[in-house]
Amino acid sequence: MNSVRIRLLILALAPMVLLMPLMLFLGMTRWTADYDEVLIANVESDLRIAEQYLSRLMVETGDQLQAVAGSVEFAQTPPGGVDAFFADKRAALGLDFLYYLPRGDAAGWPVIDSAAQGQGRTEVDIFPGTALAAISPDLAERARLPLIETEAAVPTDRTVEDRGMVIHSATPVTLPGRDGVLVGGILLNRNLGFIDTINALVYLDAGAGGARQGTATLFLEDVRVSTNVRLCEDVRALGTRVAAAVRGQVL
Repeated sequence: MNSVRIRLLILALAPMVLLMPLMLFLGMTRWTADYDEVLIANVESDLRIAEQYLSRLMVETGDQLQAVAGSVEFAQTPPGGVDAFFADKRAALGLDFLYYLPRGDAAGWPVIDSAAQGQGRTEVDIFPGTALAAISPDLAERARLPLIETEAAVPTDRTVEDRGMVIHSATPVTLPGRDGVLVGGILLNRNLGFIDTINALVYLDAGAGGARQGTATLFLEDVRVSTNVRLCEDVRALGTRVAAAVRGQVL
């Protein structure tokens, strides 16, 4: 009798014993897939916010140059006062460089060539160190970042990143006595205001009434040229490099 009861008990429990792990496995798989979808959606949303901010900054830079290029103040500034005029405008507009090129000298960069043909244009360009130095030695020095040896990064013989990532804008000038191109831009290397604004926008959680915690980094290839990641409390991780696995998968 006991033997029969045991057999009946086994027959009754067997489906549960066999199906429970399968159900748990399927449930965990589904939960993991749903969780991954939520994470991916969050990342895509965060990237869109950052992209929108960068796009707005580029549009504003182009609009500011266009306003200066067509201003009465620029038209009435004598040749000897142009440098001072540009210095004042550069500071007022938050630009890192601003200069005028006669039409015959406007060549070498797509944004400048486009403006020389009558169409203003703004892009993110990568300036070699020599190009930055030609505009301003101070600008080249700001862009220059000693590379910090970083664990798990792709091996490199380079010791410094001297290129600059620049919001580069140009607009045509068709004022009496001035026929050319107005060129201006913003250097993003070491631009902590730029990266901190992106971080604040991305991790602002208005729905929850507070801010999420997170970091933002601008990479030039695999080098952190602007970031709020910190090596220690007051030292940002500028010049560190991303891990090889992240570089291969993300960058």
